[in-house]
Amino acid sequence: MTRKETLLKEVYAIRNLIAEVKGKEQEDLEALVHTWKFKEEAKRWKEYELRARIEQLGELLTIAKKNKTVKDATEDYYLTPEGAAVKAETEAKMEQTEALFHETKEQVISTINAELNRCIGAGWRVFSLSDSSMEIGITDPEKPNELIFGQRADLYYERRICGYDSYKERFELNVGTCGGHDLLPEELTGSFANFYIGIGKFYSNIEFLTWLKNTLFGYADRCKELRTEYNNLEAKLENPLNI
Repeated sequence: MTRKETLLKEVYAIRNLIAEVKGKEQEDLEALVHTWKFKEEAKRWKEYELRARIEQLGELLTIAKKNKTVKDATEDYYLTPEGAAVKAETEAKMEQTEALFHETKEQVISTINAELNRCIGAGWRVFSLSDSSMEIGITDPEKPNELIFGQRADLYYERRICGYDSYKERFELNVGTCGGHDLLPEELTGSFANFYIGIGKFYSNIEFLTWLKNTLFGYADRCKELRTEYNNLEAKLENPLNI
C-alpha cells in the first residue's frame, strides 16, 4: 500500500470505531482497501489532509466514547428510584418552563393588541411574534382571524451586541404596498386608506412607540431567560450525574 492508502485506511478504521460506539453499521475495511474506488480516493487526497482528518476523527471518537459513557450511566441511573424521581422532576420543570414561555407570549400579544386598538385603530392586531420580530396588520371585518392581504407591517427589534452597530438598538418597521388604491373610498373599513391612516398614527404616537419598544425588549429578555432555563434543564436530563 502507498503512504496515502495507509493513511486513508486509518481514516476508515477510526470511522468504523465511531460507528461501533454509536451502534451503527461499519465498513468492511479489508474488502474496501482492495477496491478501485478506495485507491482512486487515496490519490485525490494530500498526505497532510489525511493526517488532519485522522486527528479530527480521533477527537470525534473521544467525544463519541464520552457521550456513550454518559448515555449508559444515565440510563442505569434512571432505573433506580432516585434517578426515576430526578427524571420525573426535571421533565415536569421543563414542561412548566415551556408552558410559561407560551403563556408569556400570549399575554404580551394580548396586551399589545389592546394598545394597538386603543392608539392606532379598531381591527389592528398582532399576527406573529418572536423575540426579534413582530407582524401587525388589519383584520378582515368578515374574518376576524385573517389579515387583509397587503395590509401588514413587519417590526424588527433587537439589542445589537456585536459588530459595527454594537452601540445601537434595532427598532425598525417595514411597511409593504400593494399598488394604488382609492383616496376617497365609500367605506373606510377594510380599505387601504384605513391601513395607511393607521400607519401614520403608528409613526406619530411617540408615547405608544416608546411603550411598545420597552414591552418588546422586555419580552425578548424574558424569552432569553426561559430559554436558558429550559436548556439547563435539558442538559441536566441528558446528563444528571454531570459526568
